[in-house]
Amino acid sequence: MDALQLVESLHPDARIRELAAGANRVFRVAAPDGSTSIVKVYPVASRERRERRALEALAGVEGVPRILGNGLDGDQAWLRMTDAGSWNLASLPRNDDALEAAGRILKGLHTADASITNLQVG
Repeated sequence: MDALQLVESLHPDARIRELAAGANRVFRVAAPDGSTSIVKVYPVASRERRERRALEALAGVEGVPRILGNGLDGDQAWLRMTDAGSWNLASLPRNDDALEAAGRILKGLHTADASITNLQVG
């Protein structure tokens, strides 16, 4: 089963759109009720574990996605998380409120009292 088929089997009634296709594949899942989430599919379980541990360590920091579920299907691992929206620092609008929100998120990450290891590999 490929990554898209895996996500379709997890969310049979949802609209699914692929956001990134690299070593890890990323999908936005839109449920019939209008809510959205992100599902990442990893070719090996160690990548999923590393990202899940980082997200768990940063739980509660503003702007960091919350984990909604995870699992294994054969050799593939998957992680479902809240949808933080489709922005990054390069795509932020020229808007002071958006820039200040991004600054708060980065400051929260920088000052978080979280034990995250192996970031160079992750």
